[in-house]
Amino acid sequence: MYTVLHMQGPQDSNYLYHAPFGPVAFRIKGDRLAGIEFLPDLFFNPTCPETHLTQAVREYLDSYFGCEEASPCPPLLIEGTPFQKRVWRALINIPPGEVRTYGQLAKELRTSSRAVAQACRRNRLAIIIPCHRVIAANGIGGFMGRANKVEIKSWLLGHEGVHVH
Repeated sequence: MYTVLHMQGPQDSNYLYHAPFGPVAFRIKGDRLAGIEFLPDLFFNPTCPETHLTQAVREYLDSYFGCEEASPCPPLLIEGTPFQKRVWRALINIPPGEVRTYGQLAKELRTSSRAVAQACRRNRLAIIIPCHRVIAANGIGGFMGRANKVEIKSWLLGHEGVHVH
């Protein structure tokens, strides 16, 4: 289920999706999914008409949260530096139910753990580009650069059958 949050222009819309752990906003820019953001509980606006793209995003998220075979990934607008995109491609290759440490990913990409963490922090397409599957060597690590979002990371990992202490 989703609702429109606001319109920023004819080609830029934000929708609200009701995830099992709370509201998630997804941003459509043109004909692509441009961002996913985890929100605090807030007032929900009335349901808006569905488009082909919003339906694809909703079906993808429904299949992920429902533990079903994944629906096709909606078209993505991936905005970032060449280095960030390289890290994000590596994240996409981490299967559900598996994790890598920042150090393991850094070694694979021949960079530093801090650089990998910064790229994860800049990921605007969490869940689809699964930065939650990257953990610290000594525990769960951070999530999206915000301490208050680590509970969501823990929920996502648990949903995939991974328990990090």
